[in-house]
Amino acid sequence: MDPITSSTDESTKPVDTSSNDESAKPVETSSNDESVKLLLKMLGEKIDADKKDRELQRKKEEDKEKKQEDDEKKYTENTKNFKKKWSIMSSYKMFDSVLIDDIKKFIDEYNEISKMERDTYDSNYDYPELIGNLHTYEDYIILHDESLDSKTYFIDTKTYQEYCNSISSFFKYDGYGKTLMLSEDTIWGNFSKFKHITKLTKFNEKTIAFHNNIIDSINLRYKDQIEKTERMLKDNNLSHDVLVNYFTIGEEVYIVTDKHDFGAKITDISMKAYGYRAVTQLEITYSTIVYNDCPCTKTKKHYVPFYIGVKDVDTLSIRKMTDDIRDKLTKRTERFMNIISDMKVKYVNYNGKFKLKVSKKSLNMIINSRIILDHSLYVENHPPKAANTLSNSEDINKLLPIEDFTKDMYFMMQPRVHGHSLTDKNFGTFHIDNISPINFSTNAFDMLVHQEKEKQLIRSLVENVNGTFTDIIENKNGGVIILLYGSPGTGKTYTCQSLSDATKTPLYEISSGEINLTSPEALEKNLIDIFKKTDRWNANLLIDEADVFLEKRCVNDLSRNILVSIFLKYLERFNGVMFLTTNIPSCIDPAFKSRISACIKFDKLDRRSLYLIWNNLLTASKVKESVMNLENTFENDMENINSYPDTYHRLLCKLSTFNMNGREIKTSIRNAQCIAKSKKTDVTLEDLLLSSEVTSKPIDHKEYL
Repeated sequence: MDPITSSTDESTKPVDTSSNDESAKPVETSSNDESVKLLLKMLGEKIDADKKDRELQRKKEEDKEKKQEDDEKKYTENTKNFKKKWSIMSSYKMFDSVLIDDIKKFIDEYNEISKMERDTYDSNYDYPELIGNLHTYEDYIILHDESLDSKTYFIDTKTYQEYCNSISSFFKYDGYGKTLMLSEDTIWGNFSKFKHITKLTKFNEKTIAFHNNIIDSINLRYKDQIEKTERMLKDNNLSHDVLVNYFTIGEEVYIVTDKHDFGAKITDISMKAYGYRAVTQLEITYSTIVYNDCPCTKTKKHYVPFYIGVKDVDTLSIRKMTDDIRDKLTKRTERFMNIISDMKVKYVNYNGKFKLKVSKKSLNMIINSRIILDHSLYVENHPPKAANTLSNSEDINKLLPIEDFTKDMYFMMQPRVHGHSLTDKNFGTFHIDNISPINFSTNAFDMLVHQEKEKQLIRSLVENVNGTFTDIIENKNGGVIILLYGSPGTGKTYTCQSLSDATKTPLYEISSGEINLTSPEALEKNLIDIFKKTDRWNANLLIDEADVFLEKRCVNDLSRNILVSIFLKYLERFNGVMFLTTNIPSCIDPAFKSRISACIKFDKLDRRSLYLIWNNLLTASKVKESVMNLENTFENDMENINSYPDTYHRLLCKLSTFNMNGREIKTSIRNAQCIAKSKKTDVTLEDLLLSSEVTSKPIDHKEYL
């Protein structure tokens, strides 16, 4: 059989579809119908959604257009209802009848403002700023806009030009054309100064009345806050938000910081927010007085940081002045002014805390030293750093000298002064409470144990240094240079100190080790600085142990030769009094001899000199309150010193046998005082003898070799 034919025949045979085939066909048809229906439903929903979206979008656009139309209508209504605004304003009864009549007259004459500015919108209230072009009105206009939460005044500057300028200066507002806008809330935040504007500037009666009307309006509006402040003050407490209206411009206040306290007068008050967190601080601008070579006024700012709750007003860093505090501050300044009033050079004694300026750092230390007040030189050596706006107190202007510093201004002077400590050789800040006049030892030079002729020569040179001789060449040496040489402890340094006290002249002491010798430039800079100070302060200069400058030059030491040459150059130009001390006179360079006014030798102390030195130092140290002058007796009876009934004389004779110099005698007396203090008794003969034996004992170093 043909396979093709066979296949065809089989395919044409009847098939039994009564079971599976017949049941499958209806199921397939039902599934397709459901899918189509679902698809159509989804399509319909999408069409409906799109239609709704379009309707919603259209409605939004219509609403937007309507809002714009409403805004336009609102603006138009604001313009048309301008008269109505004036009527509302007059109901506040803030202004007198004359002003209201003038406003009504203006409204009757002009139906509407010729031009309404609509350049800016307030984002908080969503209304157009109504700043009128008011230059056509002859008098003045105050505009109250009801759309604002707080009252806002638009003041025509034509009539109240001076008054508006005062407000603009206080509140830092800019004028809008011919008008000045001022918010009542802003006024309240600065109410203390606003209400005193008319006291600071003279205005006519009409302007003052107008100003007082605004004050009355604010008092009425902020009645609750005012009453709150009054209630807190009954307990002497205040919260931070009302401090701005607690103080007033022109008021005397007492400012207390961690450094000092002083009086001041308030010139401005405001609340300011600082930093990215906008922390509120009370900012008070005040006028004070500082002593910077003379009394000067200075304007500064003081800040009271925000605090939670209430504080006692007497614990604030700024307080209202009281009569007791004012009197205390006045007496403090009066005492200081009495000390320095007749001084050309402010040369005083200081005992207390001293703020030392070292490079960029400040150190606090206690000193007992003679000082010279010199603010100008202090600033020159330590220029002020830039002000920090968040500091507790900030300078905001330059110094203004006071021509007539009267007693009623004394309470405002700050207690800090600047100057230089002669002991520490540093500039710093001093407190006037610790300043006192110097008790000069005017007879100390007379007690110097030395030849009287040489003492008279030295004193004459020092007292007549200025104007006695002028060189043919200008600016050549017109000063006095005195070389003091001899063994240690024989009185060289004491001579300089006692002579300066006798002439009441500052003594600027410096050793050669304190002078920078690292380079010629450094030495030159040091000498210029030292000579500038001594010339400015009319001070005697003592260069102790000046061997490094005086020593002979040699060919092999070129660097030291340069230093000596520089010193010689400036020595030639020196016009004051200079003392040079050395222990090695044989090594002095010949070039110095022609530049020295006098060479004074201090011999080793003999027994007579030791007797007198012991007598002088024991008297000065108050070990023996009254001393008999036994000099002649001692000279005439050397062999019988133990036969005198005077115990003190015998003690001096005994003490003069110890091999000591003046410095060692001073040390011995100090040691004896320490021994007596440890025993809680007065100094005895045994104490002095014991300390003298120990001090005079030579150092035996041979046993260690």
